[in-house]
Amino acid sequence: MPLLLGALLLAGCAVEFPLISAPEPPLTESLSRSDDPTVDAFVDELAVALAARDYPQLQGMMANPFSIMWWQAQAVERPAGVALLTLRDAYLGAGSAVAFRETRSLAGLENELALPLHDSPATVVRALYVVGLGADQGDEALLLIARHNDGTPFWQSVVLADSGFPVAEAQAATTVALGDTVQERMTAMNMEPESYFLLTLRNVHGETVAGAPFLPQVQFAEDAKSATIRG
Repeated sequence: MPLLLGALLLAGCAVEFPLISAPEPPLTESLSRSDDPTVDAFVDELAVALAARDYPQLQGMMANPFSIMWWQAQAVERPAGVALLTLRDAYLGAGSAVAFRETRSLAGLENELALPLHDSPATVVRALYVVGLGADQGDEALLLIARHNDGTPFWQSVVLADSGFPVAEAQAATTVALGDTVQERMTAMNMEPESYFLLTLRNVHGETVAGAPFLPQVQFAEDAKSATIRG
């Protein structure tokens, strides 16, 4: 096995994949459209090839060498055929159910993923968000589509997230009532006495609850019975 892998790495050429008949799962959401029909057509072809596990077609669309990046972890560069073997064996095998989701703006992805997109010799123009990867269908990926200087699109790289990309948690809301004691308010706001949180309370209408600079200030309206604090 080491000899075979070494030969593939040295050759950097196409790897022969047997044709596999696999049903194409439906796209769960429509893929977004851009102002470039050439890129849109390429993304459509890539999505269909990935869903059908058409490995010869996929390899023909990949950069060579091809970059594989793991979310907040390592990145490697491999010949296209070797990279595709990695994707096939770890993410596209039995149990996986490829589906697609809408992505956010590319600028947001660049900041979030800390990818050196603008330092690349090719310009990244689209990111295809893939879910349902892995035997338990819990892994996700972003397929980064780039354009050569002549405008030709190609599949430049992939960012993989084992168990999926993180999702921002909604901030919890806390209700503080006028009659609460200092300790009750501190408890409701998840504050501990050791945090040196100081509350200044005035038991009149228009009462202000003021704390340390990093905490929100709450102004009670004249007829208020409670207030909601977020953050």
